[in-house]
Amino acid sequence: MKRILLAFILLSILKSGINQTIKEYYIYCEPTDFQHIYQNYSENIYIPIVIKHNNITIDNARMRIRGDGSRVHPKKSLKVKLDGETFEDNIITFNFNAEYEDKSYMQQYVVAKLFELSGHHCFKAEHVRLYLNDEFLGLYLYVENIDENFLASRNMDINGNLYKAKIDGASLSIYDNVYIIYKMTGLGKE
Repeated sequence: MKRILLAFILLSILKSGINQTIKEYYIYCEPTDFQHIYQNYSENIYIPIVIKHNNITIDNARMRIRGDGSRVHPKKSLKVKLDGETFEDNIITFNFNAEYEDKSYMQQYVVAKLFELSGHHCFKAEHVRLYLNDEFLGLYLYVENIDENFLASRNMDINGNLYKAKIDGASLSIYDNVYIIYKMTGLGKE
């Protein structure tokens, strides 16, 4: 019975995204800059980039490697910040998760959809194609940045406390050691 219910939920979630086209983002940068951040993946080094999406070009942007434990994988997750203009959805920070350990590319996406469908506040997630200097870089999962814009768009207190997992694998379990796994971010922090 549990498997049937799980299959029904999964199919419902997948059905909601069937007619969606996968967004494509084109990132342009100096190849040596990209190689530099890949080689120095443990550092938060931003490099200047140009990013294109839906015939809109933004040349005032920057990119770095993101993540905790995922930085050691061959395919890196990326954070892109737009410094000025935005695309049609007014997003200024893009988190592109490589999903290297999830070969289905579905775990984080399904969890986000389940939270959304159950009426809880959760980040938006969608699959995207990334291109680097016109070469296909891979399929990634865009994950909405949890920041002031996230809170404001959900009519939440932008000065409230936000907690972020310090390490990958935080599961919201009653067995998590909150003081080791989570840290308060700068929004509500004094």
